[in-house]
Amino acid sequence: MSVRIKLILIIAISFAVFYATIAILIAELIHERTDDYYKEWVDRKKKVLSEIIENEFRSLSEGYYYIDRYGISPRTVLATHDYTSIVFYSPEGEVRSVYTNPYAGAEFDELDASLISPNAKTSDSVRRGFCHHEGKIYMFISFPSFRNGSYDGYVAIIKRIDENYMNELRNILTVDVVQFSRDKKEVSGEISEFIPLNNTSGVPVGYLRIAYKGIIDPLITETYNYFLIISAAILFTSIMISSAIINRTFFSRVNVLSNFMKNIGKRGFRTGERIMISGDDEIRDLADSINMALDEIERSKKEISGMAENLRVINRILRHDILNDLTVIQGFAEVASEKHGCEYCPRIMNRAEKAVDTIKKLKNVEMALSESELYPMRVSEIIENVMKVHDIEWKLIGDATVLADDGLYSVFDNLVSNAVKHGKTDRIKFEVRERDGQAVIKVTDYGEGIPDSIKQRIFEEGFTLGDGSGLGLYIVKKLVEKYGGSITVSDNRPSGTVFTIKLKTARNKMERNES
Repeated sequence: MSVRIKLILIIAISFAVFYATIAILIAELIHERTDDYYKEWVDRKKKVLSEIIENEFRSLSEGYYYIDRYGISPRTVLATHDYTSIVFYSPEGEVRSVYTNPYAGAEFDELDASLISPNAKTSDSVRRGFCHHEGKIYMFISFPSFRNGSYDGYVAIIKRIDENYMNELRNILTVDVVQFSRDKKEVSGEISEFIPLNNTSGVPVGYLRIAYKGIIDPLITETYNYFLIISAAILFTSIMISSAIINRTFFSRVNVLSNFMKNIGKRGFRTGERIMISGDDEIRDLADSINMALDEIERSKKEISGMAENLRVINRILRHDILNDLTVIQGFAEVASEKHGCEYCPRIMNRAEKAVDTIKKLKNVEMALSESELYPMRVSEIIENVMKVHDIEWKLIGDATVLADDGLYSVFDNLVSNAVKHGKTDRIKFEVRERDGQAVIKVTDYGEGIPDSIKQRIFEEGFTLGDGSGLGLYIVKKLVEKYGGSITVSDNRPSGTVFTIKLKTARNKMERNES
């Protein structure tokens, strides 16, 4: 993911978090203020409902006075009031007579009267309260009854609180909910108040719950929705404008820096090439710092190039002169050995020959360490040319074209020479195959192999177990690394050694150039 996309995402997420936070805070504020308002509103309705219940008890009292003082019959009283029933009880609480209001719309029988009897029983005072049984709720008021100055039982004026009555209360109070509840239990999303319905002992038999469902005023909701839409549009516009400004003032110049450095990585540094960026900020400072580094690189490159050229000249002269001197020494030693029987001359000739071989290998070291242009080379052609000078059996399977230079001849020549000289092999197999844009080349011999104890050291400079220079495999490793590849060593079962070389294929380079 590019820095531009990451930064735009950061800006977008920051704005979105800010937007969401503001929206949530406003929503919570509206909800809190709405809850506060309706809590106060429901509390006022609770007071009104308490007054309504109190008026109901006063209305029930009037029914008794009509019967007791004015001698009006219970049926007449029921016909002119919304009572459910008038019940007469004996002093023991047994039901004497039940009068039911045919217009009240509520069922009431002797069984209901018997259930109310214990709560309504009185002999010396007025009692009032509520009774609840099997889903039926009654409010009642009872009075002691006297005949000829003696206690003769009691009378209860009863009204049932049913669903119709609850609906009437809800309409009168203009609330969302009026219902009977056995417990004081809040309902999620509603603002409630509870009025206890006590029996004659003052113990609640349940509660009348009035509630508001907490729906925010539609005008407030509509205004809030418009706010969300408008603020979202402003948020999106702000992100686009911010992204455009950042892109113009930042990313366009960063792209100049990035493309400049990518070009250097692809084609190399060109003399006098510099970054040209306007501005007076950190990006301009970075460009100036890169230009200063390029100035220093160019100066150092010129110095190193001059020194390297001097060393190459000296190296060529020394190699030429020393090879000539060694050739002369070999000649004199050979003559002295033949004509004078010189005892040490063969040893002199052997050492001189090894010195000549070492100097020739130094040329390969120079090739491995120096920079050169890589070009496509067929592995099969190189192996065939190398094996012309080695008198052993060999086999080649597969082929590939890799990116290398003439040093690749030394790679295979050194591997074969080591296998013959130190491994004592009499045959070698080459396997070449392409895999994932690489050429995998296995060089397998069937000689004595390499002990595990020295496998990790055979590519070190100067490491040898015999009288060699210790440069052969070191040169091989350096050349392979110069080509951007790798080389490893493993055992060949049951005997011998396998060197595995991985090199970039020329096809891989051509595909990159085409893309």
